[in-house]
Amino acid sequence: MVDRRLHAVEFTPVVQIGERVFLLAPVNKCFEVEWIENLPKLDKDFGAIGAGGSTGVAEVTEVYMREDELGQFRFVPTTAGVKVVGHWSPRGARMWGTDTATFELSDIVDYSDEPVKALQATEFFQHEDKKRFMQLYSSDAVSASLVRFYGYAFKLREIPAKEPYLRIPIQARAAAVG
Repeated sequence: MVDRRLHAVEFTPVVQIGERVFLLAPVNKCFEVEWIENLPKLDKDFGAIGAGGSTGVAEVTEVYMREDELGQFRFVPTTAGVKVVGHWSPRGARMWGTDTATFELSDIVDYSDEPVKALQATEFFQHEDKKRFMQLYSSDAVSASLVRFYGYAFKLREIPAKEPYLRIPIQARAAAVG
């Protein structure tokens, strides 16, 4: 198995066809990758935001995958002044937090159509249709709040656990550890 890292600077598929992944809680199963597909960029509009306001917490169904599929994504807000202030998976488990603080993705330069690099904090793995939510804030009034998602889709086949495999978290650690 090629040595790859989650959240590496270069955004490339973490595994290749024929390699194995172990999806951590709540799945806790081993899979072999049967197929990989580069997904086209996806621009999701979270809607209008008033100056100094935020969107409601919105479900991001656009990144949900088919049965037996895993998505590897990174994202970047592309509307000036807009930032992601909340990311949950599932709804009750906030990502980007410690015991005493939560973090937000600050305003990002427009990467246009360039592959996302150096945005390791935005990388997440989406298994099938496990729930995912985000909330955005804008310093200025905007009629649209766009976030661009880049990613890869992996077709998986369940197999008995056999190392080597790459362990992949598919939800916020708060949900995984209880």
